Amino acid sequence: MASLPNFKGKIPVTIEADILKGSFGKAVNKEVQKEYGNYKVINKVGYNPKTRQVEGSTPFYVTAVNQVIMPEGLRTSTVDDIKLIRQIKLLDLKGCYEDIACVIRGLEGNNEYFAKKLMEGKQKFPVTINLSDLKLIKDDQSGYGLAFKLKDTAKIMQRDLAEYKGTSALSRLYLGRNLDLGSYDCNLGNSNSGGRVVIVSGEATKNLDDSIIQKLKTEKALNIYSPREIEKVLNNQGIVGSLQKQIIKALEAYKQK
Repeated sequence: MASLPNFKGKIPVTIEADILKGSFGKAVNKEVQKEYGNYKVINKVGYNPKTRQVEGSTPFYVTAVNQVIMPEGLRTSTVDDIKLIRQIKLLDLKGCYEDIACVIRGLEGNNEYFAKKLMEGKQKFPVTINLSDLKLIKDDQSGYGLAFKLKDTAKIMQRDLAEYKGTSALSRLYLGRNLDLGSYDCNLGNSNSGGRVVIVSGEATKNLDDSIIQKLKTEKALNIYSPREIEKVLNNQGIVGSLQKQIIKALEAYKQK
């Protein structure tokens, strides 16, 4: 019997994620309210004992959640996370909304105070910044009593990643009720019971690119594919954005060893 060519199955792509709920969600909300509960943009979000879920969302609340959960190796979902969750239908998010990031288009217009706080003199526009890359600071001048500050490790993405875009200097970027990514809401304080906070295991996503790289190495993909072809392979697996760039960069570095 003639030998068969090597079988190449699809690389499994997964992510460990869930909405903020249960005893964990209740405890996280308690910590957030303890620190920032005097601010309306925080206390309008809360834990509902009937549904056992944290209901409501503002960019301020999500950023505060990050400060509570990051020491546990967790974070709120990024744009790349939510695209993957949406694609593989990991969570049923239809009918809800989730704040993920902010989009900055310039230093003049709605929310220009926040845009200048984050980006004045630093960058071309538009840019997208995940809320997990921000710190929450108290600021009496902001209009909300709170403002944002870039983390030292923040990744600034040089484009507006929303599918439906707005015009404000700074807008919240969120997954809408119909699972579309929008950045046209300039009111940073809006919240309703349809809001949810999506939590992701930072350790799981950190290891995801390592497992994919190892899979490609095992299949000798470095000897088969050019960078452009590897990009196509990753696109077919739904691996896009910054995660794709990290993987391609790591593969190129490995190839040069």
